[in-house]
Amino acid sequence: MNVFARHGAAGLAEAGLGGGLAGYMRWAGTRASSLRRAIRGGHFSLMFQPIVALADGATHHFEALIRPKPIPDFPFAGPQEFVMLVEALGLADELDLAVARVACDAATRAGASVAFNLSGQSVQSAPFLARLTDLLRSHPAREMGLIMVEMTETAEIDDLEQASSTAKALRALGVPFCLDDFGAGAADMRLLRALTADIVKLDGSYVPGVALGGRERAFVAGMVEIARAAGAAIVAERVETKAESEALRELGVEYGQGWLFGRPVPHPGAGRVAANAPTGKIFRRAGEKAGDESSTGLVSTTDWPTSVAAPRPSSRLHARQEDQHLNRPDRPEARIEGGAENPGPINNRSPMS
Repeated sequence: MNVFARHGAAGLAEAGLGGGLAGYMRWAGTRASSLRRAIRGGHFSLMFQPIVALADGATHHFEALIRPKPIPDFPFAGPQEFVMLVEALGLADELDLAVARVACDAATRAGASVAFNLSGQSVQSAPFLARLTDLLRSHPAREMGLIMVEMTETAEIDDLEQASSTAKALRALGVPFCLDDFGAGAADMRLLRALTADIVKLDGSYVPGVALGGRERAFVAGMVEIARAAGAAIVAERVETKAESEALRELGVEYGQGWLFGRPVPHPGAGRVAANAPTGKIFRRAGEKAGDESSTGLVSTTDWPTSVAAPRPSSRLHARQEDQHLNRPDRPEARIEGGAENPGPINNRSPMS
């Protein structure tokens, strides 16, 4: 669809998609094989963008954002299109596992907490869950409490029972579960009701108007109230100005992500994590008392050592965060997903945010 939108029928023919269904099947088979080899060969890198406490600007954790490398004879326009291709070809679980390994290794080396993204396809797969939990059980990053997971809604969630099982299994391992892009999809309320989320990340499209008052601020206030009623901590993405940060804090949003706080960097904590690195204690769900770890093993964020706030970008490019995660279009204004000069996070998967 993207090829057709950009180049029309001629572009489809040039890409090998001009032969109808048979042509498409040949194309899909070839591309899937190339993409699978690229994923297994680690043909991508991750960048890490800080998520900070709005109260004091201290870095709380980092989101892993995928940066795919060029693949010969397999053109794609950017991280977002790469992720879309991965999902369309049924390889989301392969990519998510590959990203999880790299993110866990990076967290262990840096001693900093890292969140990686999972596709909606992956969280509905029991075989994927078994492979992921095997990885996490044996990885030092999980044992150190440095890992959390964000579920992106790039794929429709039809199997709520399996998605709920995935969230519960991760939380049972002490891995906080985040519902990403809240407010961007029609199914958000259904998902929040069905899944036990430790964190809700507000979609960045609501942030620019929050400091202006009126309807936009009211929408955000309503979503914050709903998230808090569900017992989740709240992160706002694509925060680009001090006015936005202050308005979000006033509404009860605890954490922010965006170019205001820092661009994606090659390593989590790159020169900014305090000497007293995180000790594995991340989010406590609202309503739980400090030290109450009976159900999840998660404890209050106040037990986390803080780090020095990330440096502010020196200019705004009118591009949102291109690095915040994987389910966003690779827009110069968005996350790969992000903020104003920040293309935001890309899904780590949103290895490829």
